[in-house]
Formats: sequence, C-alpha cells, structure tokens
Amino acid sequence: MSNIELTEQQRAEIRAAIKHWRTDCKALDKLDIDDREKHIERLKLAKSFLDKHKETAFHYECSGRGLPARTYHSRVDMLKFYVGDDEDYKHLINNDYLSKIEVNIERYRANIKALDESLEQEGSMKRYLAGYLFKPSHTEVHYLRNKKIDGLKKYSGNFTTDRKEAYLFGQVSDFDEHLQAFLDKVNSEPNEDGYHFVMTHEQVTAKVKT
Repeated sequence: MSNIELTEQQRAEIRAAIKHWRTDCKALDKLDIDDREKHIERLKLAKSFLDKHKETAFHYECSGRGLPARTYHSRVDMLKFYVGDDEDYKHLINNDYLSKIEVNIERYRANIKALDESLEQEGSMKRYLAGYLFKPSHTEVHYLRNKKIDGLKKYSGNFTTDRKEAYLFGQVSDFDEHLQAFLDKVNSEPNEDGYHFVMTHEQVTAKVKT
C-alpha cells in the first residue's frame, strides 16, 4: 500500500481523521493524570487510530513525525520505561504495525540521503535548522545552537529562538536521534506546565563553497 498513491478521497478522509485524533490528544493533555498514565493513554489513542484506519494510516504519506503511526512507534519505544515487563500492557504492542512503520522510516532516511547527494552534484546543498516546540500547538521554535547538546550548559548555551544563531546541520541524521533522545528524557520527567516537547526542523538551501 505504501508504494501506491492515495486517492484524493482517501487523503481527505485521513486528514479529517487525523484532525479528530489531534483534538483527542489535546483533550488528553488537559487531564489531571500523571505522566505514566498519560503516556499509556496516548499510546492507546494512537493504536486505536491505526486499528481503525489500517488501509491508509501506514501509507508513506501518513508516516511523518507527529502523525499517529510515528507517535505509536515512539510511544511503544518508551512503554517499557513506564511499565517494565508488565504483561497487562503487552496487548498494546503490535509488531506488524511496528514493522510497517519502520519500513517508512527507512524509506524516509533513504530519500533524504538521495536528495542530499543530488543537491551536492548540482552545486547547492540542503541544510537544516533543528529544535523543538514546547508542545505541538506552539509555533515558537527553540533551535539548537550547536551540533550536540551539552548537559553542563544552561538553556542559553544550547538553544536559541533566533534563526541566525542556529546551527546548520548537513543532514537529518546529524541531529535526529540525538535530539529525539534528549526530548524523550525531558518528556519522561514531570512538569507543571503541561508541556510535551516535540522535535521540529526546517530546510534551508545554501550554495556549496568552491
């Protein structure tokens, strides 16, 4: 299914379903429950979405960050942190779902690599600004200042809201796993503001210096 384009009707239907899912996620974020329970409920929401929309939810077009499939994948990764080997939660893990999502993740990485190589041959190079939002509904990006996050530095030593001060990454793989691991750690700790930090990045194009 992931190699066949969605029809316009399918796109409209899945977009409407995702919009409804995001509304449910926002409502869940407002509940007065602890981080463990909220994580499990978010996982249940994502799995319920995939159960209901199997024909389209695993399509490559629907595999981006912040969408149900990738949310399910990342929540499963963190489930053991919250519940250990508790058998009561194993029904939430669908290995077939995970395999389909991982195929799309690998395809995305391969496409990024191929595009980088193509741009380099043409004499221009794609660069990335990477950072995070306090929560999905926010628009202000907190960009990485440096290639790696230094745990000994305060916020201002690692992040900035000024795009001109942001670090330019050569490819997504230069920051993807490192930044996501940092955000997963932050999100695992309780906070009083209801924040759920999410990674974001944007593309810029620069001429290759000769």
